[in-house]
Amino acid sequence: REVAASFLTRFCRVDWRVGLRHFQEHLVDADEAIGALAWQTAAGTALVASDILDPVLAARKCDVSGDYTRKWIPALAQVPAKYVHCPWEVDPRQGPTHWPRVLVDGSPTKQVSDADRRATPVRASSKWSL
Repeated sequence: REVAASFLTRFCRVDWRVGLRHFQEHLVDADEAIGALAWQTAAGTALVASDILDPVLAARKCDVSGDYTRKWIPALAQVPAKYVHCPWEVDPRQGPTHWPRVLVDGSPTKQVSDADRRATPVRASSKWSL
């Protein structure tokens, strides 16, 4: 949950309230107060902000074999374990190579530095509006 919140708010620039609302609607153990604080913390808008979490590093630590990732992303079923969390690095001789290199700010070609990300306020787009 924390990695998802960090990725959506820090990398995809989704307003934390949108993520909170989605989690509140879909989690059986959702708690509004705890959830709001967790999402604010992940987004860096709480009194104490958390670090920006790397989703690839977190996946490699928590899903070493890649089985969980493959379960929920069937398109990665044939990708070797070494690359299941970073399929854009696959050698063309080892599997499919149609993965975008970077998925930041909705563009596979635009990469945003941490400094730029911190300087840009989070705004909900029409797609992710409150």
